[in-house]
Amino acid sequence: MTKSLILSSFVLCFLALASSTHVDFEDCGKGKATSTIAFVDITPCDKQPCTLKRGTEETMEVQFTPHKAITAAKTIVHGKLPYLPVQLPFPVDNPDACKDQGIECPMAAGKTYTFKTVLPIKSMYPTTPVIVTWEMKDQDNNLVYCWQIAAQIEG
Repeated sequence: MTKSLILSSFVLCFLALASSTHVDFEDCGKGKATSTIAFVDITPCDKQPCTLKRGTEETMEVQFTPHKAITAAKTIVHGKLPYLPVQLPFPVDNPDACKDQGIECPMAAGKTYTFKTVLPIKSMYPTTPVIVTWEMKDQDNNLVYCWQIAAQIEG
């Protein structure tokens, strides 16, 4: 390899790592979930709380290890606004976690998987602080994982 090719490869790897951020998250599945979360990445998110810009898309990546086999899975996303007593659903384009999101079902117990998807931040969302809750549930509606982050929806 030439020096320029090695340098180019290094720069590309660095940029890929720099563009995603492991975020601090609350594990809302403790004691209930059937997996362990290794990390949550949100792109772009260079500081917390993450800024979710209306009319854009956020890439979410979760690395997790299920403790039991999973034959089917779905994702559910909610947002808790400070002025409402309930969580509001954030519709996802593809709730089937096993289709086109980096993982395939069945998933084996003890193996590590990386779920990757895109969450559209719709232009109609209000500019507000929000607590985002992201869940994955299995074929029996058991909680696979649950994580929460604080975010800010901005125009």
